[in-house]
Amino acid sequence: MRRLRPLLLLVPGLLSSGCGLDLVCRKDPHSWYDASNATYTLLEADFTGQLGKFDFDPRGQANSGRKGSYSLKDGDLAWVDSYKSSHYLEERKGEGYGTIYDNGNLDLLTKVTWTDVLGDTWAQLLRVERTRCEGSIVRYDFDPDWTVDDPPASNAHISYWATEIVSDDKVTMYGEESFDGVLYTHNRIYNPNCLYKETWNYAEGGYVGESKMKLNGDGSATWTQYGDAFGSDYDYVGEDEYYIDGSKLMEYGVYDQGTSNLVARWSLLEEYDGSGAGSYEQYDGAGGVELDCDVSFGVDGANCTMECSNGSSYSC
Repeated sequence: MRRLRPLLLLVPGLLSSGCGLDLVCRKDPHSWYDASNATYTLLEADFTGQLGKFDFDPRGQANSGRKGSYSLKDGDLAWVDSYKSSHYLEERKGEGYGTIYDNGNLDLLTKVTWTDVLGDTWAQLLRVERTRCEGSIVRYDFDPDWTVDDPPASNAHISYWATEIVSDDKVTMYGEESFDGVLYTHNRIYNPNCLYKETWNYAEGGYVGESKMKLNGDGSATWTQYGDAFGSDYDYVGEDEYYIDGSKLMEYGVYDQGTSNLVARWSLLEEYDGSGAGSYEQYDGAGGVELDCDVSFGVDGANCTMECSNGSSYSC
């Protein structure tokens, strides 16, 4: 049964006449910050009475268009994002309701649904709030067939984010989520020249790294995974490159745990469907290569094989 919506305190006049947003926060990143941000989107809307409609190309090279509407009367918000033909996403839809105040504050409940080039669909339910310069975002895994008023499943994966508008050209986010009871933390910095930069920490320093995601859909990361945190005899140190089509280049070295002794090195290009190919080198302890292999694997990593310089084939 559909739940009743909470009372919405709507403040008309999202766009101040000729002056942009009259921010209580006195800091204004809304013309560039996070193209999925509701305030960013409403700045592109044309209002006729209580209804604002938008149809525009968001900043960056990944999206090709966003079309939708927001009602000042009942708070309904809906949009559809389209993507470049080279992008791994086909479409993103948002639907929900809430308040977008003319001072930049937010109180929104939104279901966001993604569809990728493989035809897979997944969704999140987002509760977004902001008062003055600070806010919060709670994200739940959500069934794509549910409506925004359905409650999340009791076992839904949840992440919590705290946001702060630091200045006109800087917004920060701190996030926490848990995997198998182990805490994963994120620290993000948004600025006009980049989607975001982030450092992360998993398993109390067992897995740490830094990443940078660009507005054109590409990104990069450097990371270290320490064996003693995961019961492994090896440490892993790597660099990843992410591409707009969803593929990823992974290059990493394998070291004896707690030492600088390089045991092996992998270089793998993984396509968006999980298939890929690359190379593997195994070292002899004195810096020489004792085994050199070509690696290939099918969709979702299935049937991984190694054809090696010693004439042998291995599963991987």
